[in-house]
Amino acid sequence: MLFQYTSQIFEWVNQAENAIFSMKNLNSGTLSIGGSDSTFKHYLLPYIQSFQDLYPDIHIQLRHGSTPEIINKLSNQQIDIGFVHLPVQAEHIEINHFMDIDSVFAGGKNYRYLNEKILTLEDIKKYPLISFSEGSSSRKFLDQLFQRSQLEVYPDIEVGSVELLIETAKMNMGIVFITKELIQNHLNSGELFEISVDIPIEKRKIGVAVNQNMPQSVTVNEFLKHINQSV
Repeated sequence: MLFQYTSQIFEWVNQAENAIFSMKNLNSGTLSIGGSDSTFKHYLLPYIQSFQDLYPDIHIQLRHGSTPEIINKLSNQQIDIGFVHLPVQAEHIEINHFMDIDSVFAGGKNYRYLNEKILTLEDIKKYPLISFSEGSSSRKFLDQLFQRSQLEVYPDIEVGSVELLIETAKMNMGIVFITKELIQNHLNSGELFEISVDIPIEKRKIGVAVNQNMPQSVTVNEFLKHINQSV
């Protein structure tokens, strides 16, 4: 009688041990990663692809969002890892440096003549300016750039995606402030032209964030190790 009652328990224990063994050997599990569309497209996909090649049985979920949205998802334990633009300060969120990116002013063919000049930020303000929407990390970075020169900036057009930012520039609707790596192909093809300014624009930083209150799985730790080795 005792055997009849306990045999099922031992079977469950055995199944649990097998499941844990599979997770430890990365033969199963889920990895949820948060980031912006542009961060995934231009920076993260190669790392995710190479990780998937190593561990094809891991189910990977990509969660879109701005930096504030990603931090919120981490805080609510909706994702395992988040890639965010720095600086960020959030309680219980640990952030480590991932990579540096360059920001530039750029314009379409109608602004090609500016490519041969070095402008001041006062000069930039004389032209239609296009940027990300207020509240985004990119817009905050632009605001801070002007504030360091005791200037205020009020973009003529605000957009919510990299694709729109690039298209408005190609259509000569104004000068855009954008990550250089995102438009390098357009610069090389002559669709867009970089516009230099007389002050240095410091590099922006992308960080990888985790929730300190969440126990990190073997899968999460292995992915963090993977990207650190690959960078």
